[in-house]
Amino acid sequence: KIRKGFYIRGVFFLWNIVPFFIFLFIWRSNVINKKNISAVISLTAAAAVITAVRYAVSDKNAEYTFSGFYFDTAVTCKTVSSDGSLSESCKSIVSELDKIASAYDENSAVYKIDHGEKFSPEKYPDIGNMLNGYKSFEEKFGEGITPFCGSLTLLWNISSDAPYVPTETEISAALENVNSSVDYDGAIPEGSLLDLGAGAKGYACDRLLEAALSDEKADEIIFSTGSSSLMWSREGRDFTAAVVDPINGGTALEFPCGSSFISTAGGYERYFEDNGRKYTHIMDIRTGYPAETDIASATVILPCESGSGLVSDLLSTLIYIGGTENAEHYAEICGESFEDYGIITIDNSGNVTSYGSVDIVK
Repeated sequence: KIRKGFYIRGVFFLWNIVPFFIFLFIWRSNVINKKNISAVISLTAAAAVITAVRYAVSDKNAEYTFSGFYFDTAVTCKTVSSDGSLSESCKSIVSELDKIASAYDENSAVYKIDHGEKFSPEKYPDIGNMLNGYKSFEEKFGEGITPFCGSLTLLWNISSDAPYVPTETEISAALENVNSSVDYDGAIPEGSLLDLGAGAKGYACDRLLEAALSDEKADEIIFSTGSSSLMWSREGRDFTAAVVDPINGGTALEFPCGSSFISTAGGYERYFEDNGRKYTHIMDIRTGYPAETDIASATVILPCESGSGLVSDLLSTLIYIGGTENAEHYAEICGESFEDYGIITIDNSGNVTSYGSVDIVK
């Protein structure tokens, strides 16, 4: 925890001791009358008020942070509030969702469901919310992302320590159990396996924003998973966000934004190579292979007021898979749905294209 406002607290301290020295001066001078007593009382009252303001300002500027390894990546979270309750809530939410969403952890809900446990949205409300979110997303943006692709992602096993290039026969068999349409009505389609990797981080951003909005003491939250982030300020201050250079590393560009959900999809961090060919972790459910695209990274920025982290997460992946030829189409849909949005693509040659109201400054 870091407390700011050192100079402000210094002023508050001086105000607290001034009445004492004035009273000492009056007593030593034997000049005690109603006027002087009134002055001391007034200054003491003022000091008490300023002391109260001191603690209000000091507490308001308290920062709390936590970091760790969740969702198979490094996660950081900074909150600004009058106490540490929001930070603790955020850490609890992230830990809970990480345990739920992993397809590789034997103790996770997704793993148990994929291995025979009957799914119930009442028992696993977060999974039910995500599946409803996937369905709503598909209704708006079209097919291409599905949570029912576990048979394919687990076959390739790219997110594990032992990735594998399957045979055509194995891929064809896996595709038979991939439900390309998000056919969800409270039950998982028979034969399909869950994989929530495309949206879990974005959904976590949604949950954290809900926690911040419901906490009257919360002033700000900055949460980052590397691929999905939440930047929110109750007072509406501006932030500066950056996009990683997917080709050369480092920072490719920066842009200002208000309270926003920001997600970036790309195959430059999680991949493996076999016989000189690169296979990324983002699967194209049409082919059964990792996506082959002319986009190196796709970033989506949606306002907290009307967007969602789940949508920004899924849309960045959909744009990445669809390539530059489809990016404008998705931007048009965003324009119809959100008053203020941004899309940034960086192609395999390093060319940057932006859509919407995003203002690239670097």
